[in-house]
Amino acid sequence: MSPLDTATTSSPATSIVPPPIPPDDPEAWYAPDVRDQRELHPGVVATIREKDDDFHYDVRTPVLGARDERALVRIREHFATANLRRPLTREGAVECVERGFDPKYRRAIDRLTDLSPDGRRRVEYHALAELLCLGKLTPLALDDHIEVADAAGDRLVVHTENYAPADTELSADADYLARFASERVETHTVTFGSFRIPVVIYREHLLGTDSFATK
Repeated sequence: MSPLDTATTSSPATSIVPPPIPPDDPEAWYAPDVRDQRELHPGVVATIREKDDDFHYDVRTPVLGARDERALVRIREHFATANLRRPLTREGAVECVERGFDPKYRRAIDRLTDLSPDGRRRVEYHALAELLCLGKLTPLALDDHIEVADAAGDRLVVHTENYAPADTELSADADYLARFASERVETHTVTFGSFRIPVVIYREHLLGTDSFATK
C-alpha cells in the first residue's frame, strides 16, 4: 500500500499526506531515487536518478499524439531536400530552439498542418530538433547544467554541475555529438571578395576522443 493509500484510510490524526519537498530529500517518499528534475523548455524535462553507485540522466520531450505524428511526417517530407544548416555548438542549438523557424518555414508549416496551439508547439519542437538542431541531443543541449560529455563507452555519459558521471540512453556515437559537446568561444566575420563569411571559434568538451580541443 502506498503512502497515499495509507493517508486516505488511516485515522483522522494520521490522514494528512506529507507536504511536497525537494525530490533529493531522503524523506521524499514520492521520488526516493530522484536527485534533480528541471524543465529545460516547455514540455522538456530532465531528471537525474541515483542508481546503485552511479547516476542516470533521462529527458522527457513533448509527447506526440497520432495527429501530431502525421503532421510531423508531412513536415519532415516537405523539408527533406531543403538546405538547412545546423548549429555548430550547444549555444547555437539553444538559440535555434528559442528563435524557432524562420517566417518562410513557418508559413510552409502553416500550410502543412492544422493543429491546436498545444499540438503546434509539440510538433514544432520535434521538427526543430530533427531538422535544424542536434536531433536526439537537442534536449541535452538545452541543459546548461551539463558541463562535459564522455563518449569513451558504448553509451553517452554526461557530467553535470552536481552529478557525475550520469549515464544516458544515447549511443556514444550519436549524431551531432561533437556539436553538442562544443562551447562557443567567439564569433566574427571575414571578407572574401564581396562575401562576408561567418566564423565560429569553439572549444570541445568531449572526453574519450582524440579531437583537438579548440577549432
